[in-house]
Amino acid sequence: MDDVVGRVAGIAADVLGEDQQAVRAETTPNDLESWDSFAQLNLVMALEDEFGVQFSPDDLDAMSSISAIAALVESRIS
Repeated sequence: MDDVVGRVAGIAADVLGEDQQAVRAETTPNDLESWDSFAQLNLVMALEDEFGVQFSPDDLDAMSSISAIAALVESRIS
């Protein structure tokens, strides 16, 4: 799981244009000005491409932090 968290955080940092140090497991959309609804969609598409998974619209609501996103990814790839 820690590896997935790191990968998700790295992808999020790239998509959001943030420094890698600014994006940690506990980071939420409220923590980063760059994490708006448009960035959220770009993040979802990048994660789907990277991990070969698909997210449902309901999953978007559950993406409340980097760790929550990593948990969703884990549930799809395991």
